Amino acid sequence: MVKEKWDPHAVVWKPKPLLQVRKHGDNGEWHTQRFLIDSGSWMTIVPYEVGRSLGFKKHPNEAHRRYLTTAQGNVPYTTRMMDLKPGMSGGATIPVAWADKGTSTRAAIGRTGVFDKYDITLNEADNSIAFTRL
Repeated sequence: MVKEKWDPHAVVWKPKPLLQVRKHGDNGEWHTQRFLIDSGSWMTIVPYEVGRSLGFKKHPNEAHRRYLTTAQGNVPYTTRMMDLKPGMSGGATIPVAWADKGTSTRAAIGRTGVFDKYDITLNEADNSIAFTRL
């Protein structure tokens, strides 16, 4: 369980948990990254700089899609796979929308590949977010 202070006046619920992530297929070290939990987002969004630090690379002629979010607007991206390990819960491999260079996005966990593997409990009373593997 991750405990942090949160701001009840924020547009999005806080805290934003620190999660362990790495590029799928890379058996190297895990990176710690703070993510917003966005139940309204169908896909996890990874900012360009975060993806580069994980080892994501752009490939010539690959398809770029556009992802429309209420919080982050119209974001061009390419699809990648990422390993996710929240706290002591078991890990999962999830598809992510890796934002193109020059876009302004926040790291946000979306539903695809996550909400069907974890029960995520946001507890305002004790300012915590708990991930429980299903």
